[in-house]
Amino acid sequence: MTAEDDRVEIREAAEETRVEIREAARDEKTARERKRLGWYLLIFIVSILAVSGANIIYTNRVSHKNAQVWCALISTLDSVYTSAPPKTETGRLVAGEIHALYINLDCSDIQESSALTSVGG
Repeated sequence: MTAEDDRVEIREAAEETRVEIREAARDEKTARERKRLGWYLLIFIVSILAVSGANIIYTNRVSHKNAQVWCALISTLDSVYTSAPPKTETGRLVAGEIHALYINLDCSDIQESSALTSVGG
């Protein structure tokens, strides 16, 4: 082997090393990009879950508030029809439907909590 052959061999080894370094850097960059993409995906999913949870809480509160508004009227009508039952068939049907609505909306629970809130407040 001559000095020229040694130089060629060194150049080839240096070029191979450069190629390997570039490939390693590219692989590292790809791994960082994948990790970053994973974090973005996680943040996106957590954001969607947070917005969905807030929407459910808001909807339940609005629904409960609407039930409270209607329960004031329905419980008054139900107590009137219970204390003085209607004499006609239509009146009995209306009284039955109002009582069913009173039960379906859980107005007894809402009225008790409203009474406790108004007494405590």
